Amino acid sequence: MEHIIPDVSTLRRIRSLSELGDDQMVALANQLQVLTAHKGDLLLERGSNEEASLYVLTGKISLTAADGHTKHLSICESDELNPIAQLRPCIYDIQAQETIQYLKMQKQKLVEFAQLSEMASEDISVHSLYSNDDDYTQSVVQDLYRNIMRNQVEIPALPTAAIEIGTLFREQSGNQHKLSQILLSYPEVSRKLIKKENVKAPSDRRDLTAIMKNIATRLGVESAYYLIMTHVVNRLFYRPPPELTKKLSTYLEHSINVAAACRVLAKDARNFNPDKAMLAGISHNIGVIVILDYLLKHGSFTLDSEEIEFAVDAVRPEFTNLLLSRWQFPEDIVDGAQGCDDWFRNPRDKIDLSDILLVANYHCLMMTDKAPKLPPISSIPAMKKLEISQEKSIALVKNAANERRKIEKLISS
Repeated sequence: MEHIIPDVSTLRRIRSLSELGDDQMVALANQLQVLTAHKGDLLLERGSNEEASLYVLTGKISLTAADGHTKHLSICESDELNPIAQLRPCIYDIQAQETIQYLKMQKQKLVEFAQLSEMASEDISVHSLYSNDDDYTQSVVQDLYRNIMRNQVEIPALPTAAIEIGTLFREQSGNQHKLSQILLSYPEVSRKLIKKENVKAPSDRRDLTAIMKNIATRLGVESAYYLIMTHVVNRLFYRPPPELTKKLSTYLEHSINVAAACRVLAKDARNFNPDKAMLAGISHNIGVIVILDYLLKHGSFTLDSEEIEFAVDAVRPEFTNLLLSRWQFPEDIVDGAQGCDDWFRNPRDKIDLSDILLVANYHCLMMTDKAPKLPPISSIPAMKKLEISQEKSIALVKNAANERRKIEKLISS
């Protein structure tokens, strides 16, 4: 079999290595091999602890979780290279969907070369399982992964109305009668919509039915879906016992702030639905409800706040992806949640929902103790695409406060 080494230009698609000199790149390339897989070949098996990062150079692959849910990825030659299913043990079966080219690189080799470039990279640090943090905290993270692979972690169910509106949304149905029936079956939301639409309170059931029909006609299925799911996601943060709700409140507060900033950015960008951006914002952290519930049930709330934050940061993207995928959220919302703190992502020149969510998340983190760890605004591609100047950054924070008040009226009990 012919031994093919990767081009230097290919390796520069890996952000953490992009600043290496040509000599260092050539040295690394000579230690690697471009591999080929054909349709149906298994690249990595669920449960694998293989100490290597998988980079797909070109082609289509699928990632299938234990519950059978499958996500498809397509990588072209111009895309930035990110590791596929980095955490171990792997929670996916990764399979080629056509003939593809890929690399497998030992993590330690990546660390050594990344250190030469004097760059900090989440691709390399693999903070979830390969940092120098306390061994006990790491074991909690690993146990959490093992249990999700065995379907032994409780996944919250959506209310019936949310499932029904989701089905209607995915069918791209304009069935206003069905929509009005769903709204009638969800009093919490219907009351909010009556206030939001400045409609006079109904006098009886017949009056309420007529009002819901009118609201359904004005809203349409798409907007109704975003508003209902925003309300549902908010309610999912209020989980018994009180100790868990208290822990989750910090994450909910941040999520609402991000939702508000997303609405502002979506309005400015014009080509984005502000309600959809709001849903992306409030749901980007939803994986924490499973993570903290697990930590509480397994006695790990005795960890200090930094250790709990470490556990959450380690697995939040994967668990949020898992929940949103299982609930069949729009793919761009799922992708946005996965990369909302991948500050240097830049798969294409055109603005996408992930850019909006990332910029919103960044500005909200600026108000927290995580601010010193954030990269400069000028170094983030999404900021440039959205033309975030100092003045626009200040305006975003100010306008987001106004949007937050509107969101609170929608989601409050």
